[in-house]
Amino acid sequence: SAVPMARRSAYNGAYGAAKHGMEALSDTLRMELAPWGIQVSVVEPGAIATHMPKKLLRDAQAVFGSLPSEGRERYGSAFETYARVLAEHAQSGSPPEVVSQKIIHALTARTPRTRYPAGAHARRLLTLYRLLPDRLFDQVIFRFFDLPRGRRTWSLGRRGQHGFLKAI
Repeated sequence: SAVPMARRSAYNGAYGAAKHGMEALSDTLRMELAPWGIQVSVVEPGAIATHMPKKLLRDAQAVFGSLPSEGRERYGSAFETYARVLAEHAQSGSPPEVVSQKIIHALTARTPRTRYPAGAHARRLLTLYRLLPDRLFDQVIFRFFDLPRGRRTWSLGRRGQHGFLKAI
């Protein structure tokens, strides 16, 4: 699978949907196969240094070039920034061997873990994803990728105004 920043970020909808599908399938298989003693583990890589950045930048340029002028105007700068930051982050990632070490552990452990964070920042991002409210995690992603944040869609309200949160 992939860490939450890869599964849940702007301009990454199809990839995120596929990764969420893999998560659901893995969780389901873990429960369905448990009666036969078959263990299912998920390796969740963070930033891993591969050839992906070159391909990402090439593909992003092709997508950007295929957009109509309105699409380039609306998404252009943020989309290019997103692709550049993601590529830079990936280039400085952990070596691929950290992922293979986690896979070997999952295959050889007597009782393997259900999830194995692997590589740069994977554990930290998974922890943030599980602890932070969605909109706060969104802000982490916006800041990391230097993306426009838009207007705020929620705020802390006073007691008696729809609980602690109110829409604005």
